[in-house]
Amino acid sequence: MAHSDEIKAAALALFTAERAHVSEDLAARRVSKALQETYKKPVSASSIKRWVSGTHVNDEALKDAGEKMEKLSDLFESLARGALSGITPEKIEKASVAHLATVAGIAVDKMQLLRGEATSRNVERSAGSLWDHINRVSKDAAQRNGRHHTN
Repeated sequence: MAHSDEIKAAALALFTAERAHVSEDLAARRVSKALQETYKKPVSASSIKRWVSGTHVNDEALKDAGEKMEKLSDLFESLARGALSGITPEKIEKASVAHLATVAGIAVDKMQLLRGEATSRNVERSAGSLWDHINRVSKDAAQRNGRHHTN
């Protein structure tokens, strides 16, 4: 089954966010499930792994993936800021501070990952390489279209 560039872009963006903390197989399975729920079409984990390796993915899908990753990154940044701003002197006395700090930490980690920044010293190169490739294609497409690419 041929999948749209939109589905491939979503898969690449979601895989990048998932891959930092789980195995490639688990990340692909999680992304497969999320795509099936969102698009109501089956997308195999093996297809996702092929797309991540660059097989059957065109520049348009890579450009769209970069845009989706930027949006996800901004969303996680907003989530982290909201969680951190929710830590008040009153909440410091309650257990919910740990929950807010956890949410903030996870959100910052995802934000950095989606921006191609290091989240730890042991992040595998595959996610970074994918980010570098998507970012390069996005910049090239933006330059061809006369737009400025932020990142």
